[in-house]
Amino acid sequence: MTARLRFAAFGPLRMWRDAEEVPVGSPQQQALLAALVLVEGRPVTVGELIRVVWHENPPRAALGTIRTYLSRLRRLLDGTGAEISALADSYRLSGGQLSADVWELDAAVTHAQQLLRAADPAGAARALDAVLAGSTGIPLAGVPGYWAETQRTRLADRRDMAAELRLTARLESAEPTAEDLADLARLVDTHPLREAPRALLMLALYRRGRQAEALEVFRQGHQLLRDELAVEPGPALQATHRRILRGDPSLIVVAPAPAPPSTPAPAVFLPAGLTHFVGRETELGLLRSALSGPGRVAVITGLSGSGRTSLALRAAHELAGSFPDGQLYTDLRDAGGIGGVLQEWLRMLGAGPDIPATDGGRVAMFSSLMAGRRLLLVVDNATDTTQVSLLRRAAPRATLLITSARRLTSVPEANWIRLGGFRLDDSLGLITAVAGRARVLGEPAAAARLAELCGGHPLGVLVAAHRVHGRPRWSIAAIADQLAEQLSDPYAASHDDCAIVSAALSRSYQMLAPLPAQVLRAIGAVRPERISAAEVAELVGLPLHQAYSALDALDDVSLIVDTEDENHYRLPSHLVGFLALRAAHSIDGDDAVMAMRARWDALTAARDRTLTPLRTDAPCST
Repeated sequence: MTARLRFAAFGPLRMWRDAEEVPVGSPQQQALLAALVLVEGRPVTVGELIRVVWHENPPRAALGTIRTYLSRLRRLLDGTGAEISALADSYRLSGGQLSADVWELDAAVTHAQQLLRAADPAGAARALDAVLAGSTGIPLAGVPGYWAETQRTRLADRRDMAAELRLTARLESAEPTAEDLADLARLVDTHPLREAPRALLMLALYRRGRQAEALEVFRQGHQLLRDELAVEPGPALQATHRRILRGDPSLIVVAPAPAPPSTPAPAVFLPAGLTHFVGRETELGLLRSALSGPGRVAVITGLSGSGRTSLALRAAHELAGSFPDGQLYTDLRDAGGIGGVLQEWLRMLGAGPDIPATDGGRVAMFSSLMAGRRLLLVVDNATDTTQVSLLRRAAPRATLLITSARRLTSVPEANWIRLGGFRLDDSLGLITAVAGRARVLGEPAAAARLAELCGGHPLGVLVAAHRVHGRPRWSIAAIADQLAEQLSDPYAASHDDCAIVSAALSRSYQMLAPLPAQVLRAIGAVRPERISAAEVAELVGLPLHQAYSALDALDDVSLIVDTEDENHYRLPSHLVGFLALRAAHSIDGDDAVMAMRARWDALTAARDRTLTPLRTDAPCST
């Protein structure tokens, strides 16, 4: 019976015949053996073996010495079925029952990647656990020479990439542990310029409720990339940063709670809510009432960045006890259409592999699985009434909680909740929660000014709060001054965090048809406290009915709001006004903006003359 051979390259080079460890000879002989093992059965030329041992300074007797080492190694292989065979001017290690920790690591990585593609992240993590536990130590420790040094770097990098893959799988399948955080911190320290481990560490910290630390990890990486390479972070790292800043609920998925064996487990696939949630007590009360029975529908609408998703998730978590069979969530922006939503939900409900290919078939299967279940369906970022109609057909008795940037007129039975901006005390509460009570109490007036500059726009307030937290040496007053300057200059360079707010507001702007977009730019150019439909018509040069139509379209996506005075409107925040002003300068041009302001000045002057009351003390003429 032949003995099994096993090699280990992580740590000192070692070799076992079955369970017995066998000495592998001098350091130079170890280098030659390592060269044959690491290529996993491929031939290695004599010239390459000479460079492995002596690099560019071989002795005259190098060839003879190589043959001596090979002869000694062949004797170590006796009785194992393995051999070192000569092929022209090359040698190859093959045959027998060979294994090596390096080969096992590569195989485990390949297997884990396959499991990840098959949506089995827990299996992928398990596939790498054992092999990484056995791959410790400095690779080829004690083996001398330039070749061995390059292999040490290469093998350590392969091990770190495998560890990164394992941690990626872990974060897709389970909450991060303290050990996961330590492993990620080590990877970031080892490879400070590598962005993927940094993004994973940010994600893990965020999921542990350490949002500020996650953002600090980004700041340090951003600074390092600028200082060392004069480059900005890549798209993936920047995307992770933006998602953490805005509290993207898809970053945290609450795993299904274990149920007793005798009862079916509820289908709970609901993201966690924001770490810092303030205000919205009135809206939460309306949602509790609106979703109190089967078949009920509630729709949350509001400006992008107003906190629609955060409110929906907070309400869904509070109402969990009313839906014992579970809660399903989907973001229609990422789901690949309604067919993708139904496919995802069918899998969540245990439909198995035979999911129909057509939307109609999926509707029928979903309706069948929903029968008798009390489920809450949370549909985020709906844009099309057809999407909602199809979901109602698939689950007529389910309770639906929908968020949408615009009013969906074909859902007449819906209870509508429109989100406005934060009250000042709510804005201050969010700044305090993020930046710290001591910081805000130290500059209460400056904190209030900063909140007012954000106009109650929740995402804007959150970004401003993180700017305060991330700049401990800056006064809040200085941060507020900087924001005020940015909001007054349409050509000011935007900070990364400002770009997050601009991107959210731009999503609402991009939903507009050309005429409402033109009207918004005109309003942004003059920045009125309020404006009537008739004034819009004169300002832009439109018939009155077209002005009404454009204002209705802007109102549908919350880029303007109506006032207490009939047919009068205002911008919802300074931030929207700034977005509209920048768009006006960029699209219409500086001259057009100046002309618009001159026209507005003339309109307001005429209005003021009309509204000037008669003097009661003027002398009468007869």
